[in-house]
Amino acid sequence: WGPYSSQFLVLAMVKFAPMAVALASGFLTALVTAAEPCPDIYLGTPPDDEAEAPSAADYAKALASLDVEAVKADMAALLADSKECWPADFGNYGPFMVRLAWHCSGSYRKSDGVGGCGGGRQRFEPERSWPDNTNLDKARALLAPLKRKYRDALSW
Repeated sequence: WGPYSSQFLVLAMVKFAPMAVALASGFLTALVTAAEPCPDIYLGTPPDDEAEAPSAADYAKALASLDVEAVKADMAALLADSKECWPADFGNYGPFMVRLAWHCSGSYRKSDGVGGCGGGRQRFEPERSWPDNTNLDKARALLAPLKRKYRDALSW
């Protein structure tokens, strides 16, 4: 480091300390004044651990009339619409939704053919509380407006 390293360190601390304090202060303020929860948090993750689901026949009927191009357009808009309750990383929810799909499909058991995304099981205990699924309730809350719009034609 040489004979001037401690002087350089002191100079750097004096110069950058106010910035570090301001950043730390802003971070702490953000923690204390966190945004409100996402509005549809309980639609995507029911607190009572129950939700109605359409029959297979009702789902098939709704799916047959689904305008897939409209869903794609709505999803594209959703991905780019960062919300204050859970801001999108770099302005896009794409990676967050990929994570949701990955974790959902990861619950499928080949041994008995149960699990996966069918039935939206990740919305309920015990899967919703698994550490790997942390914060995926926010992803489901972000998807709730699409679920509300397309109703039984879209599964969770």
